[in-house]
Amino acid sequence: MTKPKELAHSFCYREAFTYADMRKGHTDKKKREKIRKAAVKGFPKNLFSKTAKWAFKIVVEKSGKRPFDIENVPKLIIDAFCKKQIEKDSSEYEDFALYPDDTIDHVVFFAS
Repeated sequence: MTKPKELAHSFCYREAFTYADMRKGHTDKKKREKIRKAAVKGFPKNLFSKTAKWAFKIVVEKSGKRPFDIENVPKLIIDAFCKKQIEKDSSEYEDFALYPDDTIDHVVFFAS
């Protein structure tokens, strides 16, 4: 694996949640929109034409006693920037699709 040449953008979101939280009012669409809203602040639009690959470093800390399934965290973040999901959500952030679909053809996942 080659080392990235530069960091394109960084954002911090101080709320951790997982995919498929079944509590009332906790829809995945709303969660993806919150992630998009946090990420677009200061996002340099000129990166789209010159960026070959995107990477996310995700750091999560748990607070409280409620069970937290860590494997569901990346799903929301990956989906948040997927063109197909953005269209399905009718998102106001349609210009921030980083890849066409969330399949292995377009997204590679590393965990440490």
